[in-house]
Amino acid sequence: MNKVKNQTTTLSLPQALAMYKKEPGNHELARALGVAAFHAGEYEQAVEYFEAVTKAGMSDFRSRKHLAVSLVNTSRLPEAHESLLSLHGENPNDKDVLNALVNVSALMKDSDAAYRYAMEYIQKFPTDYLSYLSLGNILFENKMFKEAIIAYETANDLGANVAAVDQNIASCLFFLGQDQEALEKYRVARVKHPNSDHVKFLMAYPLLESDQFEEGWKMYEYGFLPGKQGRAPLRIFENAPRWKGAKLNPSQHLLVWGEQGLGDQIMFGSCLPDLRADQTCSITLEIAPRLVGLYARSFPGITVRAPGGLIKDGKIYNDERYDGHIPIGSLPSIYRPDYSSFKKSKAQYLRADPKLVQGYSNRFLKGSDLLKVGLCWRSGLVTSLRAMHYSTLSMMRSLLDVSGIVFVNLQYGDCADEIMKVQNQTEIAINNWPDVDLKNDQESVAAIISNLDLVISAPTAVAQLAGALGVETWVFSAGKTWTDFGRKSSRDAWHPHTKKYRQNDGEDLGKLFERMALDLQAKQKDRAVSGAASQSVP
Repeated sequence: MNKVKNQTTTLSLPQALAMYKKEPGNHELARALGVAAFHAGEYEQAVEYFEAVTKAGMSDFRSRKHLAVSLVNTSRLPEAHESLLSLHGENPNDKDVLNALVNVSALMKDSDAAYRYAMEYIQKFPTDYLSYLSLGNILFENKMFKEAIIAYETANDLGANVAAVDQNIASCLFFLGQDQEALEKYRVARVKHPNSDHVKFLMAYPLLESDQFEEGWKMYEYGFLPGKQGRAPLRIFENAPRWKGAKLNPSQHLLVWGEQGLGDQIMFGSCLPDLRADQTCSITLEIAPRLVGLYARSFPGITVRAPGGLIKDGKIYNDERYDGHIPIGSLPSIYRPDYSSFKKSKAQYLRADPKLVQGYSNRFLKGSDLLKVGLCWRSGLVTSLRAMHYSTLSMMRSLLDVSGIVFVNLQYGDCADEIMKVQNQTEIAINNWPDVDLKNDQESVAAIISNLDLVISAPTAVAQLAGALGVETWVFSAGKTWTDFGRKSSRDAWHPHTKKYRQNDGEDLGKLFERMALDLQAKQKDRAVSGAASQSVP
């Protein structure tokens, strides 16, 4: 965005901005600035300029199209959808509008509309590879991986030479369980698209899952991508080098900074005891604000605080002085270099507040032999690929039918109606305490979990927290998750007390829960027998 074309004149960007500041009513200049911002990927600015043109009644089809696509890229989806429908009505054969309708429909979770527009795109432009790329993306989002591969391969046959096509074919193979084929496809994609960090980052998943940790963690370092497609915004430390495991002396200071979601920060926190034992320097940990109290208690030898720094251009700048810094998700590359090194993970590395633990214990019936089981069936962030691992509470009916259990809700978000519906249909009581903020009050969540005998959860932050607290945890999933190292084992690599339950081929979640219910019945029977035996001892 260095030059701006204004009618017949080409201006430098500073000249154009200075002129527009003096002439805010110059709509031709606003349109030119909008186009420049659009092509530079600065969509917020593009929206501002194009909206000014539209309000003045000076907008043409091209400007409205740029505005609509910019609205998509700034997550103003309803406005974008309405504008695109209007544009499509005016010109049904505009490829950009059709492609944007596919994307916005998918983002609004309207798969039927997205598929319909993708097919319209193909019918009108059967030799345009983008039409098949769009169709492949819709099929991928709906977990139709075999069909998506056909669409992507057709895009390649039509001359597509873009990283997205090749990396998506590899991702389909990965989710189909064809790990070696996925790796081979990623390697081909790396050769074809050597400058694509996204290809390298996605390649980390099958590498790590197949226990190729050295190369896998190396590829994982390419995950600092723009937007929401990678690990996190890259943090820039002008006064500190990236730490890669060298010994630091007691006078030096290391910063570990949190990244990704809450569950990731908890999981990667399993490496902090190794770091503290390995290094004599001062260590500061910047972690999600919801975890600060829990981590400060659990790691007294580490200074724990919420993140800081100046956010600029999608990156975070820190001017504090450290002798080194490292993202928390990069600690495993140092302390988990192979599968056997996961045996160093402590059974419990987080400690709940003892006073809160005692306080919540008073909510349970004293002296009862009933098994206390926490339930969490989905994440707060539900994408199409995450959703394949999640459930509804009603689908867990076989588990709820097991007698001798006190069920406790650990599901955060809007789930009160779902719980009430199941309770009314089954007369099964599920303890749900509205006074506890299960999303933001992680201290209380940790205290509740510490009172439980078992947590049953989808792959969520709740499962990670329970594992970190050393509480027995059963995690169910529809198939593979990227941290599912050692897939032949039923135990989780990160947390020794966590057991993995995966769907078998052709098995739905209902059947999976029936298998888990049998194990739950056996566990409750053992509890009842041990309780009766202890009471019979004089």
